[in-house]
Amino acid sequence: MEKQDIDKLLDALRDGKWHTQKQIVQETGIEEYKAKLIIAFLRRFQFIQTHKKTRKIKLNILTRQFLEKLANPKSSSFYEEMIA
Repeated sequence: MEKQDIDKLLDALRDGKWHTQKQIVQETGIEEYKAKLIIAFLRRFQFIQTHKKTRKIKLNILTRQFLEKLANPKSSSFYEEMIA
C-alpha cells in the first residue's frame, strides 16, 4: 500500500459528504482491496464515520478539521492549537 493511496482516499472524503466504497474506488482509482484496508484502518481508529443503514462513509468532523488545518495553516499558533 502506498502513501499516495491513503492521500487519494482522504482527499476523496474531504468534502464532508457520505460516500460508498464503490464511489471511492471509482473516484480515486485505488484497487478495491487497498481501499478496503485503508477504510478498515480509518474506521478502527475512528477517523471516519459509517452510516448504519447505508454503510456509506465520511470523515468524522475532527479528522476533517485536522486535515483542513494541515492544508491551510493560517497562523503560527497552528501547532499550539493542535496540541492543546
